[in-house]
Amino acid sequence: MGEKKKRKKSAPKGPPGWMVTMGDMNNLLMCFFIILMGEETVATADDFKMIISSFRGNLGMMEGGQYSLQG
Repeated sequence: MGEKKKRKKSAPKGPPGWMVTMGDMNNLLMCFFIILMGEETVATADDFKMIISSFRGNLGMMEGGQYSLQG
């Protein structure tokens, strides 16, 4: 009765320390490149008009109600 039971040490909870550090580094690198590329180019209103007109030109080929697959 006088004997004490030894408790087994449980495994530490959560991810290992290196994995947390690696995740933080990846997050910082991703933010850095997003900011770097975001400041490089700024689209103007003329650019958006050109993009919209190119979509209209490509989608205009579908007018007429004809389908590519007819049964």
